[in-house]
Amino acid sequence: MPKPNTFRFEYKGKNYFVAAAEYPRDFPDIQELMRFKHWTRSSAVLSLRGENLVLKEIFTQKHPGGKKFDSAVPYSGGVMLGDGSLWVFNLSGHMPGYAPPLSYNSVLELRFEDGKLTEERDHSEKAKAIRAAGSEDEYEELKAGFPAWANRLPYATIKEAAEKIKVSAGRKEQRRRFAERNGH
Repeated sequence: MPKPNTFRFEYKGKNYFVAAAEYPRDFPDIQELMRFKHWTRSSAVLSLRGENLVLKEIFTQKHPGGKKFDSAVPYSGGVMLGDGSLWVFNLSGHMPGYAPPLSYNSVLELRFEDGKLTEERDHSEKAKAIRAAGSEDEYEELKAGFPAWANRLPYATIKEAAEKIKVSAGRKEQRRRFAERNGH
């Protein structure tokens, strides 16, 4: 049965993308939960009710305005949430919600046991340090502290993205100075 194209996660008043699941085969199969027979291009919204993981809403071709749910999700394992996608990591055509965890500015890991939240870790600073690694050795050392199941990017991809970030920041600064000089 197909999985949704993207999962969003509402957490502490913010919307995140689910960037990775530790046990993807155990992660919710929304079609099974909804008992739909035929649909594609879907997205699901997960949330917490108290400390329990729930399927809150799903958007499909059949329900483009969204269909409300309040279904418990008995998932056990880690989930990486991302917010603030860095476009430069979309090197292989990733769309938001498909990009790897290191491609987000904000990276949270939530751990669940039978659908109950047991732990939260903020990996944002670690992800930033990994993206800034100056050598493959430094990259390997830094990523040792990041969940292995959530980081499958090779150093070459990280290095290429870091160069694009520098170029982008330089262009942004040039545009800002040009606007200042020209009274914009």
